[in-house]
Amino acid sequence: MPDGTIIVLVEPGGNKPIFIRSTDGVKTWSKPYQGSLLEGVKTVSTLGVRRDGSLMAVSEKPMRLIYSSDQGKT
Repeated sequence: MPDGTIIVLVEPGGNKPIFIRSTDGVKTWSKPYQGSLLEGVKTVSTLGVRRDGSLMAVSEKPMRLIYSSDQGKT
């Protein structure tokens, strides 16, 4: 993220991705929290950060471009 926070996306299966974050250069990590995907979206293949700090994700099944302004929670 622009403020130095590192966001990690974990795909444990199903349609509920897990996000964790670190604000100290990966010395410690936050408690994992479940993200929320649009209905019908099963996986996220790519995760990126936009200039405004929002996350951008690409799903492949179906092909969609998703934006999140709250670090993957929605």
